[in-house]
Amino acid sequence: RGASLLVQTRAERLELQGDRIAALHCVPVQTDGRPQGQAAVRIVARHYVVAGGAINSPALLLRTARPSINPKRSRNWRQAFSPNIPA
Repeated sequence: RGASLLVQTRAERLELQGDRIAALHCVPVQTDGRPQGQAAVRIVARHYVVAGGAINSPALLLRTARPSINPKRSRNWRQAFSPNIPA
């Protein structure tokens, strides 16, 4: 019932089912950021927190490739994941 923190893991994309996030796809990485060559990890959770900062959060959303949460294609993409940030 608690949260888990994965180290040396890069979030690649969110898996969507309709309007919901079904899973998060990640890959293990070395300390310098290069992939380790191990199998990808699929994480299923009730809640997901996107906290990658100004560069990595939008990059994750772009890799997810859904127009309604793509920051280049939608004016209110921030509200989909951060309702406390005014648009």
